[in-house]
Amino acid sequence: MASVVGCVGGARGTCMGSMFVVERIAKKEPSAMNLYTFATFGFISLMGLIFTMKFFTVPFKIPIKGYWKVIVVFFLSNVVNNQVLNFHVPVPLFIIVRSGLPLASLLLAVEYETKTYTIRKYLSVLSITLGIIICTLAEKGGEGIGLSAENASKHYLEWSIGIGMLSVSLFISAYLSILQQNMYIAHGKHTSEGHVCHSFRFSSPLRLHGWRYHEGSCSLLC
Repeated sequence: MASVVGCVGGARGTCMGSMFVVERIAKKEPSAMNLYTFATFGFISLMGLIFTMKFFTVPFKIPIKGYWKVIVVFFLSNVVNNQVLNFHVPVPLFIIVRSGLPLASLLLAVEYETKTYTIRKYLSVLSITLGIIICTLAEKGGEGIGLSAENASKHYLEWSIGIGMLSVSLFISAYLSILQQNMYIAHGKHTSEGHVCHSFRFSSPLRLHGWRYHEGSCSLLC
C-alpha cells in the first residue's frame, strides 16, 4: 500500500511541479517552449538509443517507411501546441482544453473508421466537453483586464486565435492516434520503438529548422 501511495504521490507531485515550471517559463518567454520541446525530444531520443535500440544493435521491428506519416503529424501537433502559448493561452487552460481529446477521437473514429459507441460513452464525452467549455468561458471573462480598449481587443483576438489553434491541435492529435493504431495493427504493437524512440528521434532534426540567434539568446523557431 505504501509503495502505491508513493508511486501515485510521486507521479502527481512531479507532474504538478513540472507544470508549475512550464507555466513560469511560458509566461516569461513563450518562444522558449520550442527549445523546451527540442530538449525533451533530445532526451527521450537519447534514452531510446540507449535502452530501446541499444546503440543500433537491436533491429527495427517496424520498417522506417511505416513511420513517416506518424512522424509528420506528431511534429505538426507539437508545433501547433507550442505556438498556442504565444497567443496568451495560460498553461492551466491549455491542459484543460487538451483534455477534450476524447471528443476529437470519438468524432474521427465515427467519421473515418465508422465505429459505433454506446450512449453512455457519448454522454461521458459530452460531460467532459461541457466542463471544458465552462472553464474556457470563465477564463475568457478574465482576459484583457487592466488594458486599454484597443489593447484589450487585440489581446482577446490573439487569445481567440490561440483557442482555435488548440482546438485544431486536438483533432491533429486524434488523427495521430488513428495513424499509430493502424501502424501497430499492420506491423505489431511495438510502442517503445514506435512512439518513445523513433517518433521523437526522427522529429528532433525537424525542431532544428529555423534555429537562429535572437536578442542575445538562442531560440528555436518553427
